Amino acid sequence: MTYPDDTPDPIHTTCMHGDSPVTCVRRDGCCGGGGGVMPKRIQRKRTKGWRMPEGAVYVGRPTIYGNPFRVIRSTCCPTVDVIDDNGVTYVIDHASAHESGWADVQRPGAWKWARGEAVRLYADELTYWFGGRVKHDLPFREAVESLAGRDLACWCPLDQPCHADVLLELANGGAS
Repeated sequence: MTYPDDTPDPIHTTCMHGDSPVTCVRRDGCCGGGGGVMPKRIQRKRTKGWRMPEGAVYVGRPTIYGNPFRVIRSTCCPTVDVIDDNGVTYVIDHASAHESGWADVQRPGAWKWARGEAVRLYADELTYWFGGRVKHDLPFREAVESLAGRDLACWCPLDQPCHADVLLELANGGAS
């Protein structure tokens, strides 16, 4: 994988899984070309008989890995927003929404976009804000490192953004 200017992507590499090239998040290739399987995200289900695969780790709320940023329908206006565990909202200027009559709750893609913003905020918390939690919180960093090579389970639909993707990238050699 490369950027538009043809410089190599520092996070993603190509790894061979049998005869198929697969984009991996490990800088060294997820299996060194040996045909191993890259850890993946699994959607938890409440379906009768469903069991989490052996060795998979649940990373949703309220675990240490849970994303503190969640998508909500704003309580003051018909907009989709992202809120953290302290009640701080992040993506909507509510005063402006009130003035303009902005409403996006029914807009196609609004909820998926907001989920993406919640995941982006989580990634920023772990890797950027104040130097990044992964860098400065040793017990958390060790917990993330313990996820290397393991499938991660969360309730997010597989076709939607999820904080487990951030954890997979960090645990398996991605940028930190």
